[in-house]
Parts: sequence; structure tokens; C-alpha cells
Amino acid sequence: MSPEDPPTQPSAVNLTLIDAGLGDGSLTSCLCRHATEAGEAAGIRLTTFTAGAHHILPFGESGVSGDDELVQLLEEADGVILVFPVYNFNMNATLKAVIEHGGPAMAGKVVGLMASAGGRHGYMSFLSVIQGLMFDLRCWIVPRQVYALSEDFADGRLTDEDVLRRVAELVTTTADTARRLRS
Repeated sequence: MSPEDPPTQPSAVNLTLIDAGLGDGSLTSCLCRHATEAGEAAGIRLTTFTAGAHHILPFGESGVSGDDELVQLLEEADGVILVFPVYNFNMNATLKAVIEHGGPAMAGKVVGLMASAGGRHGYMSFLSVIQGLMFDLRCWIVPRQVYALSEDFADGRLTDEDVLRRVAELVTTTADTARRLRS
């Protein structure tokens, strides 16, 4: 490259956002909307897979639908952001089913995590998700997770400025890390 050549721009990063919430009006889906907005503002392309709009059941159960689309999106992704509600201090069954079906397609990829919960003490719920992703699938885990409480939301929007900042930071960090690992 000569000094006259323009610098090359890094190629776009493709992130897949998995909404493991159970409804359009859920806090989890609200987090996904804010992540998408943060990605758009930063010029990052996010493709959302809404598990609740499909029939993703535990592996081996009959009646599953949408698993082929899930796997294809994960295979095409440079990085993944998993967004889930915390139930009984752990991931919900929907996220577990998503990982069972799509896990091999996530192997070795960068993964960011966001969770919504009703109480303050469920933030350790990330550990069981991280453990499986790191040890079973050899995923690269973004070291900053987003944990949002029900009190951080009002009128279907995330209102806590610190949580909003952390959502944007997670999206950009996931994209940047995926770009670096791809290079």
C-alpha cells in the first residue's frame, strides 16, 4: 500500500441477537430493542432471532420449528448476544433450548450476555450460561454483562442511563472483539 492509497475500512461485523424472552412486551425484548438501537447508532448490523416467535423446544422434543433459521443465523454471525430473563437464579428454559439447538453453530464465537430480572440477587445467573459456553463450545465471552432490573424500565422503555450505557458498550465491545478475532 502506498501513502496515496486510502486506508481500508474494516469489513462489517455481523452480530446475531437472540431474544430468549417470551413476549413482545417483555423486559428482555425491551433490552433487545435498545441493543438494536445502539448497534444502529454505531453502524453495527444486528439480526434478531426471537425465540418466542418460533417453537424452540428442548433438544429431542418433537414439534420444534425455527431451529434451522436459528442455526443459519448463528453460522453466519461473527458474534452473538444472548438476551434472557432470569428465573429462579438461572437462565430460562428457552435460552437453554436455543443453546442446545444452536450451540455447535456458536462454537468459537464471541458471545455477549444481557439479562432482565425482577430482583437484585440474580446477577450470578450469568455464571451457568458462561460455564457452558466457555467449556463446552469454546466461546469467547465478553467480560461485561448487562443485568437490568424491572425498576430500570418504565412504559416499555429502558430508563436507567447507566444500564443504557452498558447496553451500548456491550454491543460495541462484542462487535469489536468479533472483528479482531476474525482478522
